[in-house]
Parts: sequence; C-alpha cells; structure tokens
Amino acid sequence: MLQEQRFELIRRHLEEHGSLAVQDLIQLLGVSRETVRRDLRQMEQKGLLTKVHGGAVLKQVGEEPSYEVRTVSHRAEKQAIGRAALSLIAPGDTIYLDAGTTMLEFAKVLRPAGSLTVFTNSITVAATLAATSAKVYVTGGLLRDGEMSLSGAIANHVTENFFVDTAFISAGGITIEHGVTDYHVEEAELRRIIVERAARAVVLADHSKFGVTAFTRVVPLTAVDVIVTDAGLPEEETEAICALGVEVIRGEVSG
Repeated sequence: MLQEQRFELIRRHLEEHGSLAVQDLIQLLGVSRETVRRDLRQMEQKGLLTKVHGGAVLKQVGEEPSYEVRTVSHRAEKQAIGRAALSLIAPGDTIYLDAGTTMLEFAKVLRPAGSLTVFTNSITVAATLAATSAKVYVTGGLLRDGEMSLSGAIANHVTENFFVDTAFISAGGITIEHGVTDYHVEEAELRRIIVERAARAVVLADHSKFGVTAFTRVVPLTAVDVIVTDAGLPEEETEAICALGVEVIRGEVSG
C-alpha cells in the first residue's frame, strides 16, 4: 500500500471515529508500529491530524497558513521548483502564472531571453516581472489582502477571454483521489477557467502539498499535464501520479 493510500485510509477512519489508536492502525494498515508513527508524524506536519498519546485525532481542514508563514516554509524547495519549471517555457510563449509563494519564486528566476507574454492574477508576480522584458497582463478582480491575489467575477470574466500555451497553477493540496484542491473557492474557480483555456496545465507544488486535501476541488489530476515538485516527493507517490499520465519533474535543491 502506497503512503498516500495509507494517509487517505487513516483520514477516512478518523472522520468516522474521531480518533484512532496506534495499535488499531497497525492492524488496519498491516504495517509496523514504526511505519504508523512515521505516517502520523508526517500527517500532523501536513495539518491532517493531531497526534495524541497512543494515537491520533482528526484535525478538520481549516484555513491555509498565512502568506508570511508560507513565504519561509520550504523556501529552498520552492526555489528548486522555480528553476526546474524554466525548462517548460520557450521564447514567444504566452503563459499564465497563478498566485502563491511557489509561483513568486518562479517569477524571480524568470528572465525571458526572447518575447514572453504573461497573464497573472498576482500583484506580486506582476511587480516582480515588471523589471523583465516580459509583456504582463493582470486579470483584475477582487484583491485578497495579504496574498495580493485577484479573483472573483471580474477576474473570471476577463480570464474567459484569454488563451495561453501553458497555465502554471498553485495548489493547496494534491491527492490521487481528489486531485488538485485549494482553500479558496474563488481562486479555485479561476484556476479551473484558465486550465480549460490552456494548451498545457502545469502544477507547481512542493512535497508537503501531497497527501493533503484542502477545502475545495480545483481539477482532477487527469486534467494536469505536468507537476513540478522537489526531490522530497517519495518515489512511490511519483510513480502513482505518472501512472495517470501526468509527467512529474523534481527540482533539486542547490547547495
């Protein structure tokens, strides 16, 4: 059984019972005590449950960590993802860049050698690219404080009239069962619109997003062409995603 499958099974049983003992999980999963403890530790780090003495209790899907926290969390991995994603852009491309801290790291290393058109709903991404030769369009819409992202009816209406070669989107969580999910309904809707209008959909997400189900669904994994992540994603999860026809690129942390 893959680790992600164990995570989903643990979560389902926690939703049914509210709590589970380590011994119950050993029998349920058919794995060692150490494997159960490691899974619980990693699930707690992902915000999926709370460890207690002898077991775990369910932690409900809540608010996304603040922008300030996410800016410093897994920063080296996000920088590695940004560098790896550069291989997916060619001179003359028209691309969409989503909001988010991983996308910002991508924008920081994006220095187009030729013509490049960028469409974005992120004020910070647009400001970062203002110093480059890229032609930048912004969606407009309702500004989300702190995140500096735009969404809502105006953003949706504008985006429906654009078509791009590649849409680079963010994710609050990624699982085989639920696909790409996010914490914000309005931004999830905007992502669905741009994915439909993109010749290629690429998700940028560090390894901590895998095995996590956020509040609302964005798209199934079958709607994604490429996932760019870091080397922290286990090989078994990589293989399971590739089996769905999704290419996985793993960026290496430098130094």
